[in-house]
Amino acid sequence: MPQSLSETNSYDQSPYESYPFFYTRPEHLRAVGIIFGMTPPALATARVLELGSAAGGSLLGFAALYPQSFSLGIDLSGVQIEQGQAQVAALGLQNLQLKAMSIMDIDDAFGHFDYIICHGVFSWVPAEVRDKIMAIAKNNLSQNGIAFISYNTLPGWNNMATVRELMQFHAAGFASIGDKVEQAKLCLNFVRDALADYDDPYSRFMQQEAANLQSKPESYLLHEYLHGENKPFYFHEFMQQAKARGLGYLGDTHLHSMYTGNLPAETNARLLEIGDIVRIEQYMDFIQNRRFRCSLLCHEHIPLNRTVTPSVMDKLYLNLPLTTPVRPEQIDLHDDSSMVPFQVTGVSGASINAGNALMKAVMFAFVGQAGREIAVDSLLQSVQSSLPGLAPAQLQHEVTSLLLTLLFKGILRVSAAPVPAVNTISATPCVSSLVRLQVQNPQARWVTTLANEALAIEPFERLALRYLDGQHSRSQIVALLAGEPVRSGELELKLDGVALSDPAIIEKIMAELLDAMLEKIRTRFVLIA
Repeated sequence: MPQSLSETNSYDQSPYESYPFFYTRPEHLRAVGIIFGMTPPALATARVLELGSAAGGSLLGFAALYPQSFSLGIDLSGVQIEQGQAQVAALGLQNLQLKAMSIMDIDDAFGHFDYIICHGVFSWVPAEVRDKIMAIAKNNLSQNGIAFISYNTLPGWNNMATVRELMQFHAAGFASIGDKVEQAKLCLNFVRDALADYDDPYSRFMQQEAANLQSKPESYLLHEYLHGENKPFYFHEFMQQAKARGLGYLGDTHLHSMYTGNLPAETNARLLEIGDIVRIEQYMDFIQNRRFRCSLLCHEHIPLNRTVTPSVMDKLYLNLPLTTPVRPEQIDLHDDSSMVPFQVTGVSGASINAGNALMKAVMFAFVGQAGREIAVDSLLQSVQSSLPGLAPAQLQHEVTSLLLTLLFKGILRVSAAPVPAVNTISATPCVSSLVRLQVQNPQARWVTTLANEALAIEPFERLALRYLDGQHSRSQIVALLAGEPVRSGELELKLDGVALSDPAIIEKIMAELLDAMLEKIRTRFVLIA
């Protein structure tokens, strides 16, 4: 995502993989605005601008879902823009433009945008470009629009600066990008091994970071750690720049990070006495040693409501993908002694142990709706059928209060509009045109879900997804997979190191693999009607 000519070559040689992110979705940004009392622009006709869009990975899905909207992505890397333009053309999208140009060239002639997204750019560009980003966030933002800007944050980045400076120091003597990245990794390994016998906080941190960075792609290490510009900010410094441009703080994309109630009770009470949200957020950054932020800005004159009540949940769509080994009929919902464990899909280590009847009923309702974003009304109907004794008004209050708690605990996700995903497997399963385009790439390791997330896929899944066009039955897909992909060697099945050749065995294995894949994507916002 380069924004100066000196950076262009490194981004062209080692482009960022253009990932989608759920938290940059206009549907999510609009939801945050609604929660804090705004009336953000409608999604169906929204104008969206992304600064530093790479190949447009976060815009493709939105443009496909909302044909009456308009999205513009800009990036100085011609290589990445060309990659994105090829996808736009293949999908036949008329409402998405990707342009190779500088942020510095955006002016009033581009008009106003309802949602402005600048992810992974602000800390990595010179001061004049950062000032221009703030100017665009003000001058090109519509009346009730929302601007998203992410950046490295202090004090947490102080520790990371040591890792970055170590890598830069060692890599400085090497010319090629590949050599720089490889030598930086070797240097981290050297430090990790040198500290292997130590158990102090610094040693544990360096060992952990060395291990974490080993798995990162070359592009990430190059641009995050070896690139010349990387400026972290204290939150209050960032907001001083925003305020100077007439912008106010709406919130954070990760709402739980704003919630002081997640801190000890005495700390919460002391922070709330401050009464200034910027100062509160800054103190929280100090307490939590935060190192990255995704801040949402709006025009400073927009009135906001910081007293969030459960009723706001009625305006949103909910996503809480859960699994549990327990079936509802196996337990008595009203037996508070029977705790039911629920695992949050896709979030390592996130779990919920439900004890009381209401919590169990709500969690089981989400299990049944996994793979769909649902409205509160639909959730209430499901819970009411499980707990018929509760009065509707009491039920609504208790459920929405619980949902608000889950939201600010960082477990529940919300959106201002549902995506057209289904969580049932039809006779002729179908995925989006975007997914089918992505899996044409033989190196594809992930696909974009309708919730704008990257879902990792295996080689078999990459091949199988090509046939999920709503025209092929399960048996037809199995036959197709067992045919040309096996004959050509593109898909090889082995048992004890020996390639299988029996057609019946191959088809049986293909059918099992296909069923497993369909069940996987059924709950991950990939299947469409």
